[in-house]
Amino acid sequence: MMYNDFVLLAIACVVVVGMRYLYHKIQALRNLLNYLKEPREHYTIVIIKPSVIPAIAEVIRPFIAHMKKYASFEFETVDCVHNLNRDKAQEWVNYAIDCKADLILAIGLLSSEVAFNAMKMHHQKIPIISAGSPMGYNVTPFEAMQATAPLTAVCTRMNWDRKIALLRCVSPRIKTVLIIYRSVDEISHNNLKEKNSITAALRKMHISWRMHHVPNIDKSTELNAQLLEDIDIIILSRSSEILRYSSRIAREAQQFDVPVFSPDISCPDVFIGVSECPERAIGIQGAKYAIEILEDKVLASTLPLKEITSDTMVVIHPKTASPITGAMVIGNFLTQSNHVALSLITNNNAIEKNKTTP
Repeated sequence: MMYNDFVLLAIACVVVVGMRYLYHKIQALRNLLNYLKEPREHYTIVIIKPSVIPAIAEVIRPFIAHMKKYASFEFETVDCVHNLNRDKAQEWVNYAIDCKADLILAIGLLSSEVAFNAMKMHHQKIPIISAGSPMGYNVTPFEAMQATAPLTAVCTRMNWDRKIALLRCVSPRIKTVLIIYRSVDEISHNNLKEKNSITAALRKMHISWRMHHVPNIDKSTELNAQLLEDIDIIILSRSSEILRYSSRIAREAQQFDVPVFSPDISCPDVFIGVSECPERAIGIQGAKYAIEILEDKVLASTLPLKEITSDTMVVIHPKTASPITGAMVIGNFLTQSNHVALSLITNNNAIEKNKTTP
């Protein structure tokens, strides 16, 4: 008889515990439903960018993905492309002000400087996240910008010393290079600083150079046999819009058996592409700052400037150069001592597994 009472008591306890567990689950579900029914904050983020090259997309894509995953609010983004036209960039900043945007993601130096000047001039308080601007290239230091405008920055470094040293390592016979810029960018402060960085790095490696300023690259690159005489490789500048035309430049240079070196790895026609590949990290860090600003109500000017560093990636397209040049460069790369990831792209669809040198 006592055994039966014990069994009944145990069953009753199990039922009570089960009912309590079920009750709490129902309450949690009810709270979740109530939370979902509540209107969520909605924000507009204006993304001001210089162009639509793949490197820019590699910043925006992880920025949006991280926001969707971790932000508790709803948001919409508005893409604004200015093609390195200051007046157009100013129009987009004015648009952000007029539509009462909640945040500006300014990609690149020009976007950042125009947004900063507008906030300062019109006493606007739209927070700005400057993304991907190289340290030391802006006219006004970021620290000074933060003192007068709601701005923070996720920065990189051009690191031309590293790029040119790597170029010399993989192609030690280089004597003279041609550096291509658009004529319209010739007096740009940012491009002047980049020119100084490139030429200083070349001087260290005892490599001669010539500048080629293209007046109207939309119509012609003006590459010819006379210009490319004694040129071992063409270097594409990073801080101008020249990368938009990298495929055309590379294809035209191939006619004269001159390979192209680019600070971007996305073009399949460029012989050697070198990048520190920080784009994804820039996008994610920018999203983290955006969540702090919009969700936690942190002032942008109080967020520290973040410098992004990453591993170097080299992409070689052997078919874009002569077999002898391709074999020599790959062989030199595999025997050099730096820790660098290498991808050999044998055609547009197949990429061999990355190899890291010891």
